[in-house]
Amino acid sequence: MGQPHFATGLPFSAQREEVEVAHASDGSRVERRREGALYRDRHGRTRSEFEVPRLTGGVARVALLVDPAASRMRAVDADSGELLTGNDDQTDGAGDAPERPAIEPRRPGKGTPRSEDLGWRQIEGLACHGSRIRFEDGELEIWEARELGPDPPVLRRSVVDGHEYRERVFNIRLGDPDQRLFDALTGP
Repeated sequence: MGQPHFATGLPFSAQREEVEVAHASDGSRVERRREGALYRDRHGRTRSEFEVPRLTGGVARVALLVDPAASRMRAVDADSGELLTGNDDQTDGAGDAPERPAIEPRRPGKGTPRSEDLGWRQIEGLACHGSRIRFEDGELEIWEARELGPDPPVLRRSVVDGHEYRERVFNIRLGDPDQRLFDALTGP
């Protein structure tokens, strides 16, 4: 098995939104939303910022930083820059670490997939190519822009068993983000 692919030379900054909508059998609807920011530098390092509930109440703004070339991942407090993980995947033991994010995408996958080319469309000022994959238990729709590479998609939507999950990036600015956003990746 080869090295995982990651995009270099495609830097950007953007805002990010994730929405999960659950439709109950009684017709009621529950919507959960999470917003944040997403950055990738010219080296392929990424920073994804989002709010998560704390075990002790309230919310924490967390940034997940990933350097695929160095196989390194760190979670930090997005406001203070304080490291939330010790050895890349362990909590800091302070007892106030954030919970797992509340929005979990539900991906379809039962049965034989059927693909559909959705063609090209302008989204957020970028030319995006779309595809839809249908399964027995739902569908997945993905819109990608060449300027960003395959990850992240500009828009991703899945529908499974009465749940809809949408993820989109917007206010996209091409070019290198402030390199200080990635400082936690260079520390011990």
